[in-house]
Order: sequence, then structure tokens, then C-alpha cells
Amino acid sequence: MLKKLLAVIAVLFILIIASAIVLPIIFKDDIIAIVKEEANNNVNARLDFGDIGLSMFESFPDFTLTIEDIKVVGLDPFDGVVLADIAELKLSLDLMSVINGEKIDINTIGLLSPNLHVIVLADGRANYDIALPSESPEEVEESSSETSFSIGLKSYYIENANIIYDDRQGGMYANLKNFTHRGSGDFTQDDFLLSTTTTADGVTYRMDGVSYLNSTRLDMKFDVNMNLPNMKFVFDENYVKLNSLHLGFDGMVAMPSEEGDPIDLDMSFETKETSFKSLLSLVPAVFLTDFEDVETDGNLALSGMAKGRMIGDQLPLFALDLKVSDARFQYPDLPKSAEAINIDMHIKNPGGSEDNTLVDINTFHVELAGNPIDVVLHMRTPISDPYIDASIKANLDMASLADVIPLEEGQSLSGKVFSNIVLKGNQSAIDQERYQDFEAAGQLVLEAFDYKDPELPYSTVIKICSLNFSPQYAELTAFNMNVGKSDISLTGRIDNIVQWYVADAPMSGTFNFSSNTMDLNEFMAEDESAEAEEEATEESSGVVEVPAGYDFVLNTSITALIYENLNISNVRGSIVLRDQKIDMNKLAMNLLDGSMTMNGYYETNNPTEPSFDFNMDIIGWDIPQTYEYLEMVQKMAPIMESATGRFSTNMKMAGKMDQNMDPKYNTLDGGGMLTTRNVTLSSPKSLMKIAEAIKYDGVKSMTLDNTKVKYYFEDGRIRVDPTNFIIGKEIPSIFTGSHGFDLTMDYVMNLDIPSRLMGGAATQVVSGLMSQANKALGTNASVPERIKMDVDIKGTTEDPIITPRLAGTAGGSNPVDDLKGQALDELNKKKDELENKARDEADRLKSEAEAKARAEADRLKSDAEGAKAKAEAEARKKADEAKKKAEADAKKKADEAKKKAEAEAKKKAEEEAKKNLNKLFK
Repeated sequence: MLKKLLAVIAVLFILIIASAIVLPIIFKDDIIAIVKEEANNNVNARLDFGDIGLSMFESFPDFTLTIEDIKVVGLDPFDGVVLADIAELKLSLDLMSVINGEKIDINTIGLLSPNLHVIVLADGRANYDIALPSESPEEVEESSSETSFSIGLKSYYIENANIIYDDRQGGMYANLKNFTHRGSGDFTQDDFLLSTTTTADGVTYRMDGVSYLNSTRLDMKFDVNMNLPNMKFVFDENYVKLNSLHLGFDGMVAMPSEEGDPIDLDMSFETKETSFKSLLSLVPAVFLTDFEDVETDGNLALSGMAKGRMIGDQLPLFALDLKVSDARFQYPDLPKSAEAINIDMHIKNPGGSEDNTLVDINTFHVELAGNPIDVVLHMRTPISDPYIDASIKANLDMASLADVIPLEEGQSLSGKVFSNIVLKGNQSAIDQERYQDFEAAGQLVLEAFDYKDPELPYSTVIKICSLNFSPQYAELTAFNMNVGKSDISLTGRIDNIVQWYVADAPMSGTFNFSSNTMDLNEFMAEDESAEAEEEATEESSGVVEVPAGYDFVLNTSITALIYENLNISNVRGSIVLRDQKIDMNKLAMNLLDGSMTMNGYYETNNPTEPSFDFNMDIIGWDIPQTYEYLEMVQKMAPIMESATGRFSTNMKMAGKMDQNMDPKYNTLDGGGMLTTRNVTLSSPKSLMKIAEAIKYDGVKSMTLDNTKVKYYFEDGRIRVDPTNFIIGKEIPSIFTGSHGFDLTMDYVMNLDIPSRLMGGAATQVVSGLMSQANKALGTNASVPERIKMDVDIKGTTEDPIITPRLAGTAGGSNPVDDLKGQALDELNKKKDELENKARDEADRLKSEAEAKARAEADRLKSDAEGAKAKAEAEARKKADEAKKKAEADAKKKADEAKKKAEAEAKKKAEEEAKKNLNKLFK
């Protein structure tokens, strides 16, 4: 008995264990679906993932939990932007903790091939902030119970990541390609050593438009002593390699224990090598071209430090020193070298305010194939009142640069650059218009600049560019440029060149722009190089971003503008570039055999969702050309595919765009009035199907001249107000309804067709309807002179669904019943009117007869009373008899008159009903 009991218990135990293993597998898809749904209910994003796996073989004796294909896609205002696309998330779980089930220890966390794209908009909204706020946040009660998971990390890793961090509020951009980072340490301890290694094939870093690193290789090793109770982190003998530049780091960072406390810093770095070649490796054009073969000389000293406390706007003491002495480099296959390279640069701040920062570039000198470049810069009080003492002097023959730096095969460069610019003084002198207290002089001249590259479909030639400097402004006296087939001419001035340079103010100016020919197709030609395609994929969304930091007015005049297959001429107007917005003011042009004047703007303050607001006055555009060249018109007015003639419209259109710069049609607002001119519609699908449905070919084509169509955008559809037009010369019609940008239709067309115009088939249909109606009503009505019909047009432009019906009836009803109902209603109405009229006439005749009878009786009575002396009793008797007889005669006459009137009224009602039945269809 005991053995049987033990056997039963063993079987139950095995079943329980098997169920625990098998049931999650059987119901895995349902469990995953529930997890996905719950996750999406708690984030402002679309979250998805693939399979979930659990294995003991990958990291035995630990369990490995794997989640595949994790993807997080943003919603408004980041609709379509992929925040994270992770091939695999792996967690290594301690086996014994899983078996015990009380507390699961996570030993390792890893991300494989993640693609991360972080965006912070100018207004501070970030696409990583996806957690939905709780509708009714509950107070978190302290609990002494432990959670069922414990992060007892021993290691973590990120492998083969591509990361973009785009902070538009802070003006910072970073791009890491093929980034791998590994870290190990005992995170269960309060005090432990964290060892990390980091590599990346390319690091790009820009701040406020200045590029500090450009596709730079990264190799970094950092070992950090982590003191978590005191939040103190000590770096000891660590290094960072940027291309060939090898820097060693030491120091300490102590984070604040309470909010509002300062951060303590004591850090320093210096170059591990003193060779100039290591610094030269950071110059991309040099590093990417046979860098190992470059011959160099010269010494390098680079160091920096930061020490003290940092809190709020208060900075610690910091310094950066760079010195290059008597350096040179030369490619072995090139005839000339870069000589006499000397740099002496110091940036320091004694601590406290950022305004205490001192920048001194005492020397920056290089001679490229004998062409000298000298730069000197001193800056003080950069925040309160920037002071600048700078000079830029250069005299370059661009063709000689090819003797120093190798160009790609087929590339060529020529031209001359001359500069002798001097700037000295405080910004306040310019702000207060004390121009005598600020020195600004010199010019920058570029002549006969010619650049050719076989990967570009065009050459670039700058015939002349001359920029003259003064304290008030920098005047562009001449700028003539040819890019492929396009010519560009500019004159004007930059009004705040000094403020822009020293105080990071938006550059403002006014220019006159003119061109005889602008071929935009050349600028949009695809770059076939794989590198360019990769860069476009990783760094660009397809949105043409309007750059920030500019305030330009461009008075524009273009004789011929070529865009795709469009030939645009006589472009005139004003274009304003300001606040990441392009404003167009009375921008007029000729195109599509007509003209257009445009006002409005395109802006990219939120590059994930650009917006636009245009007012267009279009006159006389040719319809076939418009439909062929403008894709949006194919969605706005698909019937134009079957049309010829011209149209004009004044249209307002505002809305948002997606990442491909296509309009988000459900955001469109506006509308306008369209006027046709000699427009002919030739057999569009909808009209063909209408003709087939009503058996009348006369509606297959139509001519619309001076027809006015009022339309407006709403909820992704174009709605059309009731529009009157005439088909042929004898068919009045009304058209109203809407169609979507998805090409679905919901229209009604009212037709009033003369029956004589309809063919045999159509007449046979109408005659059949009339015959049934006459039989039902007992009438003998003939085919009416006009047939009034409503035609419902639904479906899509490619597959219209046509439903004809008698005018004023609901769709789907039986036409015979409709006809019979209309006739009966009209007949009963007229019959009631005539019967009421006859009854009133009979009552009138009766009243008149009774009045005459009473008058006659009164007369007889009066006569009888006159003969009272002879026989009063006899007279009274005769009088009464006469009165009764007179009343009886009067009543008889009244009844006869009433019967006669009612008979005549009934006869008239029947005749009138028959007439109205024939008029019903007129």
C-alpha cells in the first residue's frame, strides 16, 4: 500500500513538474501576446518583440533567457521614428535561484546588435520618455518584503551597436558606429572594481554646429574603483585612443550624496605619445588616406585637467594646453609637404563663472606647399561682454594643395584664396553702435575656384567671391558661381558677423539672389557610393531640415528653374530663412502653362514632423501636365487623369509631413475655389459606369466651362460643396460629396435628363416603369418629358460603385415602388384639395337657398297679417302651410345644388389627378 501511495505521489510530482515545463510552451504565443498588449498599454510607443527562449546549454549551469527582435517605435510627435531595434536581449539567471523560485539572481545582461536613435526636440520633448503617467498615482508603501528578482550582476555587455544621440535643445549630436562595450565587476558589493573596455569603428561628435570628431576610431579601457556608499569613483591608469592619439586618464569623481550638493572633481589627462603624427590622425582627410605611410616630424604636448567643485553654473578650475613645435608631414608619393607647423593654444578657467574662461591661440601657423596660413585668437569675458582679438591671414593656391594631400582619382582642385581679416574689440561696442571702438577690417577673396569629382554629376566653379569686413557688417560685393548647368549670383551683406562669431548669435543678413538657370535635378542626383548611402541611412530621415542659427532675407529672381520634369520660369519673390522656417512672400512663377503666386512657410522645428502652411493663387494650369507632374494632384483630383483644359484655384493648404516629406493627409486643413476653363472629361471610369447603369451614353463625357467648385480638406478627405453644371446643353446636374486621399469616393450626382435624348434601352426601362405605375394607379400616363435621377458614386476611383435611383428617394429602393408612391401621394393630395373645394361650394349654395326661403316665408307671413280682418285663423293656417312648403322647396333646391356641385368636383378631381400624374416626371 505504501509503495502504491509513493508511486502515485511520484507520478503527481512528475506531472506537476512536466506541466510547469510544458504549459508555458503550449501557451507561449498567448502569453507573449498578453505581455505585448500589457506593455503597449503602459507606454506612449509601439512595442513589439519576437520569440522568447530559455536555455541551459548556452551558459551552463546558468539559465539563459533570450528575447529576440525587440522594437520600440515612437508615436506623435515621433511617429515612425524607431527608438530601439534590438536583435537580442540576453539575461543569464542563476540556476539555483531559479530552482528555489523565491529570489532569481540576474548575473549577466547583454544587448546584441542594438540600433538606438535618441532625439531631444528643441522644446525638450524626448522620444525616450515613453512611460505613460499614472491616472491615479498611488502612494508607495514601504515594505520589508524583498522583490522576486535580484540584480547580482557580474558582467554586462553591448555588442555591435549603432547609436545616434540627437539633442536639438542642447545643440549636441553624436553618432557611434559598430559600438561595443563590456563591463565586469561584483555589483553585489558596496566597494568593487569595475573593469570596462569600449571600441567603436566611428565616432562623430558635434556641438553647436562645430565638429570635434568625425568618424573617429575609438579604443578605450577604463578601470574604476566604485565606492557606492560614498558615490566616489576613482580612475587609475586608464586610456582613450582616438585614431592614433593615445591619452591617459587619472583622477576621481565624487557625486553628491544629496540633491543640491556639489560634484567633486580631480581629473587629468595627457598624451602618452609626443609624436605629431598622433594628432594628425584626427584630421579625417589625412587619416583616411594611406596614413601609415605619411612621413612626419615635430613634437606634441597635449594635456588637460579639472579640479574643484561643480554646482549649478559654478565651474571647477580647468585647463587645456596644446603645443606643436616645428612639425611637418609629407606623403611619400607627393612632391611637396606641409611645413613649419606650430601651434600654441591654451584654454583655462580659474574656477567659478564661465565668464572667467580665457582662450589664447597665440600661434597657429602652417605652410602648405609654400602657401602660408596664420591664425591668432584671444578671447575674454565670453558671457558678459565677449572680447575678441583675432586675425586670419592666408594666401593659398588651391591647385598646390594636391601636391600635399592626395586627391581621389579624377578629382581636381584649382583657384586662389586670399584673406587678411582683423577683428578686435568688445561686442558691446557694436551693440551700442560705437563702431569707432571696434576694429574690423580686411577681406576674404576666392577667385577661379574649380572643383571636380567623378562621383558628382556636376562641376563646381566659383568665379569670384569677395567679402569685405567693417565694424557694422560684412558686405558680399560679388559672388558668381556655376554648379553644373546652374548659375548663381549673390550680393548683399551680413549684418552681425562679429556677434555671430563671438556670441553665437544667429547670423542675419539680406541678399539679392539671381540665376538664369537653376537645375535642381543635378543637386538631387543620387550618390552611388556605398559610404554616402550608409551615411544617409544612419543620419538622415529624408526630411530636408531648415538650419537653425540664421536670419536671412533672400530677394529672389530665377529665369529658368528645372525640378524633375517641371520647367518653371520667371521666379520672383522674397524668401526668408528664420527660426528653422522658410517663409515665402509673394513668390510668383510661371509653370504648367500658367502661373502661381505663393505665400506661406515650411518649418522643421520638429524635424520628425515638419509642418507647412501655404496660400496658392493658381491661374490657368494645363490639366494633363498638372496631373502628370504633380503626384499630390493625382490624389487630390484623380478625375484629372481623363480631363483636358485648364483650371484656376486659390487654395489654402496647411498640415504636417512624415519622414519621407509626404503630407500626413489626415492633418490637412484648408480648401479653396476651383474654376474650370474649356475642360472636357472624356470617359472616366465613374462616368462610364454611370452611363452603363442608367443606359444613357450621354453622360460618358462632358464639358465644363467656367464651372466653379468649392472644396475643403477635412479628416483626410476633400469635400466638394454642391456644384451646378450642364452635361451637353440640356442636362442640368448637381454634384456633391467627397473623396479621400486613399482614392475612396462618396459622391451624389443629380441628373435631369430629357427623355427624348435617351436611347432605346433607356426609353424601354422608363416605359416599363411607367407601365407598372399606370397599372398600379389605374391611370394612362405616358413617358414624361424629363427624367430626374440621383446617382450614388462610391467605391474607389479605380473601381467605382454606381447606384442610380429616382430623385429624392433613398438608395436601394425599388424604382417602380418609388414611382407609384410619388404618383399616389400627388394624386391624393390633389383629390383632397378638389373635394374640399366642392364641399365648400355646396355649403355656400345651400346657405343661399335657405336664406331665400326664409325671406319668402317672411313675406307671405306679412301678407297674411294684412288680411287679418277677414279671417285671422285661416290666414295663420295658410301662412304656416306656405312657410312649410317654401322651406321644403328651398331644402330640395339646396340638396340638388349640393349633389350637382359634388359630382362636378369629383369629375374635376379625377381629370386633375390624371394631368398631375403626367407632370410628375417633367
